[in-house]
Amino acid sequence: MEAPTSQRVFVAVNFNDNVKDELLACQDNMAEVFGKSGFPDNVFWVPRDNLHLTLLFLDEQSQESVEQICRSMDKISSQYDRVRWSANRPNVWSSRKVLAEVNVSSNFQQLQRDLTTSLLSCGIRFRHQRHWRPHISLGNISTGRSFPQRILQMIKDNSLSLTSTVETIDLLSSDLLAQPVIYRVLHRSLLRATE
Repeated sequence: MEAPTSQRVFVAVNFNDNVKDELLACQDNMAEVFGKSGFPDNVFWVPRDNLHLTLLFLDEQSQESVEQICRSMDKISSQYDRVRWSANRPNVWSSRKVLAEVNVSSNFQQLQRDLTTSLLSCGIRFRHQRHWRPHISLGNISTGRSFPQRILQMIKDNSLSLTSTVETIDLLSSDLLAQPVIYRVLHRSLLRATE
């Protein structure tokens, strides 16, 4: 079997088992809210192994571009100490996505900007957003209907208290033909250990 000529890739932070367990508990709490509100089957929850925090979505990239992305990731990550993030409340965006909003340090924000700049400067083409809104996708809502404000408030009222340290950033590929979608780690870059 030949290697694919291009891959759908993104740079992300993968989570340890403890963080994934906390996120699954949050999903369970929100599934209960949706169930009580008459929308039990309208949310497709992100599977445990696919929970992550996206830094950059790079879309389809050639093998040559993937190699350049890996070099840029190594260069940028070697300049940064490990960074922290926290998530403290779930939310719904555009009546389509259930997520956990993430707070990141200024160093984490700068790492994301430096990686964006590095990739653009070496000719990697992707749609980059000027303002990164860090979040963890927990589920996708299938209905086109808007949710009543009371349901949205019940979701936001769920408590979530997560804090973690980022030790690595990963380049992941996604196979959209598989159900559920399969993410595969193509490359892992280490951040510097703090003294």
